Amino acid sequence: ITEKLRMAKLDCRGETIVDLYAGIGYFTLPLLVHGKAKHVYACDWNPGAIEALRRTLCKNSVSDRCTVLPGDNTKVAPCGVADRILLGLIPCSGNSWAVACRALRPEAGGTLHVHGNVYTCPLSQLSGHSTVCSRCGVYRCAALPEDTHSQPPQGIMQSQPAQDITSHSQPPQGIMQSHPEEDITQSMPTSDMQGSELEQKTASSLSRSACQEWASCLAEKFSVLFREIYKEDWTVLVNHVEIVKSYAPRIVHSVVDLGCSPNR
Repeated sequence: ITEKLRMAKLDCRGETIVDLYAGIGYFTLPLLVHGKAKHVYACDWNPGAIEALRRTLCKNSVSDRCTVLPGDNTKVAPCGVADRILLGLIPCSGNSWAVACRALRPEAGGTLHVHGNVYTCPLSQLSGHSTVCSRCGVYRCAALPEDTHSQPPQGIMQSQPAQDITSHSQPPQGIMQSHPEEDITQSMPTSDMQGSELEQKTASSLSRSACQEWASCLAEKFSVLFREIYKEDWTVLVNHVEIVKSYAPRIVHSVVDLGCSPNR
């Protein structure tokens, strides 16, 4: 939800946006309703999601500012129209990076919001496993091979789908809530608490460093793509790196905002 709120706070007045993985409108709606985008092209190939998106657009009275494009975004996405593009697919949106480059306005460029999963563990724990994604060629991208028999890197645990344990959720009927005045940390030895705090800080530092490395690699990759597509050099800058949430042990969902412009 943090990334949805971040998109809602953007000032998109006058902008044309292409959402390459629109789904039910998770980002499309906030950009239209709160960001005041001029127009959004919403691509998705899931018929159920498309139907839900259209209903929600009507309910929010913004359907006149959104063009819904059902189908594969590599075939239906518009070219040369966008000021901003969302690549909101994890673990990796690499299949649509060239589509995104072509969708930007060639005379002015724009902003790309690139989602992805990133390995945050030390490189020593990636031994025996390529540190460069075979799908997109980007360093630290955590898109595991499609081979179902492949094993995760050393030190990377496979997890079950996470349960929603947000503090604002209500317990099911018949489930008692614990008393807020009970502080279970008081029973923990001080040394254990300090060690746990240190581990959290170390993990956070590793995550930030890994995502910065991934972002730099993304910028280089897109620079190459722009040169191949437009036959001229483009400047690609990392404007922002957002760590959205932990996706799995030592893998985080991150978003990189890339500012892209032709060198003219």
